[in-house]
Amino acid sequence: MNWFLGLNWGIQWGTVFTVLGTLTAAFLGQVFSHRYSQKREELKLKKESFQNLYSPVVFKVIKYLELECNKHNHIALTNISELEYDEKNQDNEAFTPVCNSMSFLRLLVRT
Repeated sequence: MNWFLGLNWGIQWGTVFTVLGTLTAAFLGQVFSHRYSQKREELKLKKESFQNLYSPVVFKVIKYLELECNKHNHIALTNISELEYDEKNQDNEAFTPVCNSMSFLRLLVRT
């Protein structure tokens, strides 16, 4: 190290350290900014993918469950069998949910 200090190049070391410190801080700022923006974008992409996957299906499932609940409530109040209910309301979609599971699955797959 003595040989390095012995060279008198007229370098102002205070300026060199200031410039190096500034460049290092700028570099680290860019690295951390990129890292956190990547995490934020990844989280946003996962959230959007989840919403696009489940949003259309959720409304159909909720509608099916409401119709099924209404059907069973009506059956319980009127003391009729499920077959009688289905025969009476087979043309009315407001009273009859999709009854068999295969047609309900086809409804879900269409989205």
